[in-house]
Amino acid sequence: MSDVSDYEEYWRTVYQETYASGKEFWRPELATPREFIEFLDSPQAPVPPARVLEAGCSDGLNCVYLRRKGYTVTGVDISAEAVKRAEQLARSERVDIEFLCMDLAAERLERPEAYDWWVDIKTLHCLWEDEARQAYLHNAFDSLEPGGILFLNCALALADVRDHFPDFFRTLDPAIQRDADTLDRTLPREGRSGIRCETLDWYCQECETAGFEIEHSERVVGKDSGWGVVIVARKPSDSAVE
Repeated sequence: MSDVSDYEEYWRTVYQETYASGKEFWRPELATPREFIEFLDSPQAPVPPARVLEAGCSDGLNCVYLRRKGYTVTGVDISAEAVKRAEQLARSERVDIEFLCMDLAAERLERPEAYDWWVDIKTLHCLWEDEARQAYLHNAFDSLEPGGILFLNCALALADVRDHFPDFFRTLDPAIQRDADTLDRTLPREGRSGIRCETLDWYCQECETAGFEIEHSERVVGKDSGWGVVIVARKPSDSAVE
């Protein structure tokens, strides 16, 4: 596997290996998590046909789910392999979805219309460098209408799991428990693997630094879904569209 700081190469390899193994989708059970479905049923969720961008859309499963709910959907992923599979899925399901292949941490998203909603399900935590994470969040901020919503669902640092869910933490493998003493952001480049999990406070601080106002934030754990954060943030209504 390639260096996780080379995001394009890393995810190209991930999807190539997934599809070469015969799998139709990469981790389909995580495409539309329970927390996201609950948000869709909440008063905070934008109402269809609101314009939605899903960042890190993978194979497009969640984009199809949103389109069937009546939203106007754009899916973006850094992997050309994933985008190709997503386009094939949309055609087979006979739904109209726009897909783009681009690096949202390095390329500015230039669109004729701003979005009402930016959906991030397990994407921000794929970025390791602080600068890349802020570039990505600023891209989200600039791409939203004033009053637009950011929905963020990413993995939670083990330190937060230990401190806030001690009973659940004790059920984890001892080797995993030992990792709680080291925050991912402190790891040297050669020690990085997979994703960079953060504390809830750190995620909220990152969103606020990019200009968002936090409306809701929580830590979540589950036997099947693992441990994560859910953040609902809003672009202030008095912000100008870039």
